[in-house]
Amino acid sequence: MKKHLLFFLSLCLSLASVAQKPSKKSFQATCPELAGGHWKAGEQINVYDSNPEGLVYTANADGAQTFFMGKGACTSDDGYWCAVYPASALHLWSPQYLHFQIPNQQVADLGKIPAGTAIMYSCTSGYTMDFKPLVGYVRFVIGDNMPAIREVRLHTSKYISGHFKVKLDAEQTKVVNGGGARYRNVVLKPEQAGGVMAPGDYRLALYSRIFPEGMSLEFIAADGRVAIKTFDEKITIGLGHIFNLGVVDNLKFFDKQALYGSAYGDEGVVFWIDPADPYKGKIVSAYGEKRTWDPSVCEQLSLKTGKSWRLPSLEEATAIYNTYYGLPQDDPRKAGEDFSMTVSGMVARKKFDASMNAIAGSVPLEAKGVNGDSIWTDQVSKNDDRRVHYVRMIVYSNGSAMKSNTDRYLRCVRDVELEYGE
Repeated sequence: MKKHLLFFLSLCLSLASVAQKPSKKSFQATCPELAGGHWKAGEQINVYDSNPEGLVYTANADGAQTFFMGKGACTSDDGYWCAVYPASALHLWSPQYLHFQIPNQQVADLGKIPAGTAIMYSCTSGYTMDFKPLVGYVRFVIGDNMPAIREVRLHTSKYISGHFKVKLDAEQTKVVNGGGARYRNVVLKPEQAGGVMAPGDYRLALYSRIFPEGMSLEFIAADGRVAIKTFDEKITIGLGHIFNLGVVDNLKFFDKQALYGSAYGDEGVVFWIDPADPYKGKIVSAYGEKRTWDPSVCEQLSLKTGKSWRLPSLEEATAIYNTYYGLPQDDPRKAGEDFSMTVSGMVARKKFDASMNAIAGSVPLEAKGVNGDSIWTDQVSKNDDRRVHYVRMIVYSNGSAMKSNTDRYLRCVRDVELEYGE
């Protein structure tokens, strides 16, 4: 242990005299201390690869976190001292993994990488303190003919923000999904509440990976209307690199929010709209009854209506919960969350219930109890095929119960083509 400490300290002292490569930005700060070291705000940090599009990573108040990685980590069998920037991105470390979090909510900064998303790490395996980027970026430009935009969401079919972990070895830096909250979107908003994003170019940080089906940008205007820009081609996001989606302008905006929680065709209520296509949605049936788990109920409803009804998946049941309380549809929930008494939650819930009542439907939350009613899903427990997962509708959870249980609501869902009254 002492030899690594001496090596690290001697390296720190030698950094000032080490000549920097012309392509690198100067590392102006003193070497961080062995625990909780910090760089001063505004100081530039070396980056292992060339900076994307000439952008400069600069230190901010988050500073850097330093720690010792054991045998097999980084590039040595004995281990080395490592540093992570910014410190706020690091959750924990283990012998072979660093655990990070890419912010799901990112602050729009015209022409710059959002603060706190330049997530990097470095090991003292040489005579520099160069950092390797651990995230990729997407760049887009809001054109002059767009309305005032209050929020932009990047959607994909894969997890792109939240928790992730990095596997370290001598050959490569591999980013893999970690545990905890993970999101299929990144939300970009102005720093000031109620503000709008000026025309110009913006960047979002996300996992480095390949997206065979592309991705989509959802633009939410100041008046609440929404427009979707879809990119169908294969997209590869590399570590520390920026993928340019180009200029987005002259989009067609829809009153997407008007359909959430609205009665649709006297059959059910809209609870989901495709982030990549506002004409594709899902409805939950007006029928809802406390009973045993029985997929044949949805099969019988399909025969009766000539439509394809099914039990909701765990994700679909969670989307019903989200829409019921006016939450983003594609955001994950945590066990124990309760939105039933928030102002926005009560407004959304009242609207959803009114739509169900208008078609003589059964509202999702009739009963009472501390945790509220729950909805059966189609997900049978992996450990016991007699049990099926459900989603609670007040205090969120997704536990399981015996199929013979009669305390859960059975509801059906189906896909629909949405209309906007054009």
